[in-house]
Amino acid sequence: MSILSNPFFYGAAALGPHVRFKIWGAGGGGSSGTGAGGGSGGFVSGTTFQDSGTTLYLVVGQGGPVGSAGGGGGSGGGYSGVFTGSTPSQANALLIAGGAGGASRDANDAGGGGTFNNPGSGGGGLEGGQGNRTGDGGKGTQSAGGASGGNGGNAGSALQGGSNTGSGGLAFGGGGQGGSDGSSYTAAGGGGGYYGGGSGGAVLDGQGGGGGSGFILNDADVTDGEFTQGVNGADQSQTGGAAVESGDDQYVADTNVGGAGGGASSTRIGGNGSISYSIDNASWVTVAYSGSVVNFDT
Repeated sequence: MSILSNPFFYGAAALGPHVRFKIWGAGGGGSSGTGAGGGSGGFVSGTTFQDSGTTLYLVVGQGGPVGSAGGGGGSGGGYSGVFTGSTPSQANALLIAGGAGGASRDANDAGGGGTFNNPGSGGGGLEGGQGNRTGDGGKGTQSAGGASGGNGGNAGSALQGGSNTGSGGLAFGGGGQGGSDGSSYTAAGGGGGYYGGGSGGAVLDGQGGGGGSGFILNDADVTDGEFTQGVNGADQSQTGGAAVESGDDQYVADTNVGGAGGGASSTRIGGNGSISYSIDNASWVTVAYSGSVVNFDT
């Protein structure tokens, strides 16, 4: 018998309303010039049991902003998550889907011979993704932020992706800022998460950002929790990471995806996150990115 069909949770002894969540983190931004694409955000689902009238707070992550013209690294995407306090923190987190890392331009692109192989890494998942090149930002885990890629990069921290100054701007939900000198310094920002991913370093022309980690509170508070890790931007391509769980009925078109590399700035922005919830099997409610914390009562 599944938890959702167990009469204990619906009878007089029930703990209160059950709230089912499906949560998508935001995608990382693509780099300018002829650069690589950002990663896609992670996905998490699960059911929480709350007293009637409990207020829950939602953060829907912003897609990673694009790097500045002339050679900017993309910013990391923001996490999406559910919290029991109006000021989100690790201490009051119930569920978090990690944001993806932004992308940078390949070392050889300035000379026209690059292979575009510095994409952003996917968001978490139990942990974020990370690239395998020297200078890529590290992945966020359950216990620490992703390491800096060095050379101007910063490590991720609690809920915050690492930044590399000079381009793009921070994303709501902890996405770190990409870096640029307007020419060849194109390091990318790390994705937000339970622990954020590290930013890429300015090695050669810059490196990709690491993905932030997801989070599920212990089984006493969240049941049937599941993770899906986001997808890295395509190697040797300008394509951003594909959306995860895109076949789900609550998936919103164009969310969660990684921004494309190069091209128009509108295509380089990472897809925003999304949160859908259902109380006691009622109709689903979907909350889109708004740039602020929103709430509802159970």
